[in-house]
Amino acid sequence: MSKGALDGVRVIEICHHMAGPTATQKLGDLGADIIKVEPPGLGEWTRTRPIGNAWVGEFNTSLIALNRNKRSLTLNLKEKEGKEIFSELVRTADILVSNFRPTVHEKLGTDYNAMNQINPRLIYCSITGFGESGPYEKRPGQDLIVQSLSGVVWNSGRKSDPPIPLGTFVVDAATGNLALAGIVSALYAREKTGKGQKIEVNLLSSIMDVQIQEFTTYLNVGKKPERSEELMAHPFINSPYGIHKTKDSYIALAMTPYDKLSKALECDDLKKFSKWEDGQAYKEEIFRIVAEVLLTKTTVEWIEQLDSYDVWCGPVQTYEEVAQDPQIEHNRTIQSFTHPKYGKLKFVANPITLSDTPISYRMPPPELGEHNTEILKELGLTDQQILSLQQKNVIQNVQPETFKI
Repeated sequence: MSKGALDGVRVIEICHHMAGPTATQKLGDLGADIIKVEPPGLGEWTRTRPIGNAWVGEFNTSLIALNRNKRSLTLNLKEKEGKEIFSELVRTADILVSNFRPTVHEKLGTDYNAMNQINPRLIYCSITGFGESGPYEKRPGQDLIVQSLSGVVWNSGRKSDPPIPLGTFVVDAATGNLALAGIVSALYAREKTGKGQKIEVNLLSSIMDVQIQEFTTYLNVGKKPERSEELMAHPFINSPYGIHKTKDSYIALAMTPYDKLSKALECDDLKKFSKWEDGQAYKEEIFRIVAEVLLTKTTVEWIEQLDSYDVWCGPVQTYEEVAQDPQIEHNRTIQSFTHPKYGKLKFVANPITLSDTPISYRMPPPELGEHNTEILKELGLTDQQILSLQQKNVIQNVQPETFKI
C-alpha cells in the first residue's frame, strides 16, 4: 500500500472537544503520526462526555468519531518529569495542535514561545473560541455560543420563530478544517524556509467565513437577511427555495426559473412570475402556491417528475435513509475498522481523495495511555524509567474500569 502524503510527519495533539481533534484526525488519515497527549486519570474531555451518552463498551461514539489513527500518551504536565518528557517529544515533532486557552499554556509552559525555543521547526497551531487577544479572549468559546454571537442563528426558520441554532456542530467542523489548511500550508512554507511558525484559528472567525456571502452583502449594500413567515431555507435566496411537505414526506427545492417550475408542477398560478426579482418581491406568495401543489403527490413521484424538467430537487432523508443512500454507498462514505475489544466500529470517512498518496485508516481510537511504553521507548526511556514514571503518576497504563457517567 502507498504511504500517505504526510508519512514521516509527527503531530502532538493536546486537545479536547471537536475542533482540534477533527483537524489532527485528518492529518492522521493523511499518514502523519499523531500522538494524543492526555492527562492521567480520565483523559481528555471526549472520553467521558459523548454526545447522546452513546457507548460501545468503554468506548463512546464521540471518541470513535474523532480519534482514529492516533496513539495515546498519558502525561501529567504539571509535574517536572512530565514537562521534561513533553519537551523531548516536542524536539521530535513537526506539528503541535492545541485548542486550550492561551492562559493554560502559560501556566504549563507549553505556549508557542517556549515550544519554539525547544524546536524552531515546530509548526504550532492554536485553536481558540474568539482569538488569543481582545475583549472575548477569556470567554468560553463553544459552538452554540459562537453561532449565537455571529448572527447565523437569526437566519433560519420562520419570521415568527425564535432564533434557531444549527442542528450540528458546524462551527467546530469548519474550524478544524481551516486549521488543517493552515497546517499543511505551513508545512509547505517550512520546506522553503526551514522554519516553523504559529497558526491561529478561532471559532468566531470560522463561522464568519461560513457566512461570507451573506455578510458581504450586508457590508456593501446594507441589506440584512429577513426571514419570511414561510419556512424558506435561506432569507436571501428566491422562493420557493426550502423544504416542502409532500403527500407522504418532504422534498427540498432549490433555485429554478418560474416558467420551468410552472410547467414541471403543472401550475398556471406561477406563470405570472416571470422575472428573477419576483422571487424576492413575492416570495411568500410563491412559496405558498408551490407548497400547496406539492401536497398532491408523494416525494418519489415529484422527484421523478421534477427531474424530467431539470428542476433541482431532492428528498429530505433520515439517518436510516442516508446510511442506505446509493451515492453514499458508492462514495464509500461509511467505513469501519475492527477493534480487538469492541469489534466492528463504523465511522464517517475522510472526504479527501488523493491519487498517489491515499488516505488510510490504520488504527482505531486508542485506549487511554495505550501507547505510553511505545512512545516513551521511542524517546529513549528504559523500562525502569517508565516504571518509575508510572509509580509517580506522571503517566498511567491502566484504564479506569468504566468512563460511563
